[in-house]
Amino acid sequence: MHLQGQKRKYPLKPRKSGQEGESDESLSKKLARLRDRVKLYDEILLSIDSVKELRGAIRDSAFIEELDGKRAYFQALKFVFPFNTTFAGRNHMLTSLADAQT
Repeated sequence: MHLQGQKRKYPLKPRKSGQEGESDESLSKKLARLRDRVKLYDEILLSIDSVKELRGAIRDSAFIEELDGKRAYFQALKFVFPFNTTFAGRNHMLTSLADAQT
C-alpha cells in the first residue's frame, strides 16, 4: 500500500509493458524483514513486562494502565503487521476477517 506524498522504500521499476510496477524483492528478503519486525515487537513486549515488574511501577495504577495499553498495541502489531504485509492489496480478506470476528 502506498499513500500519496509518501516516498517509496523501493523505486518503481518499468515493466515490459511500459507501465511502472513495484520493484522486485525476493521472498527471502521480505521474510527476513518480517522476522526482524516480529523480533523487535517481541523485545518491546519483554521490555514492557520487565518495567511493569519494577517495585515502584506496581504502586502507580495509571502508569500500569498506560503500559498495558502499549503492550496491547505492540501485541496487535506483532500479529497484524505480517498478515497485512503478506496480503497487501487484498483488502477484501482483511475486511472479511474483521467481519467474522464481530
